[in-house]
Amino acid sequence: MKLIYFLFLSIIFINISTEAATYKGQNIDGPEYSARAYSYGTHSYYYVKVVFDGRYTKVYFEGGEYTYLSLNNSDISDPHDIYAYDYEKHVNWHLNVDGLD
Repeated sequence: MKLIYFLFLSIIFINISTEAATYKGQNIDGPEYSARAYSYGTHSYYYVKVVFDGRYTKVYFEGGEYTYLSLNNSDISDPHDIYAYDYEKHVNWHLNVDGLD
């Protein structure tokens, strides 16, 4: 199932993700950042790593699991206040990303 979801997102990235995720006008796509993520589905905080890719981010959890989130906005104004959505599980997330400021 994750492979199908990954392929689906890959097609979306290729077709519509022409803009990069940015912070203060700088492209932040590609590098891995430490973050704290809050899931509105589980009402829990997680220490994670995130990798931005345009309007999406891949979130890596401890133990090797990961998920893809759609960013509400690819132009990030506050790295400690990023909202995103998991379309696979229909859950809102809040990200607090370190290392951008």
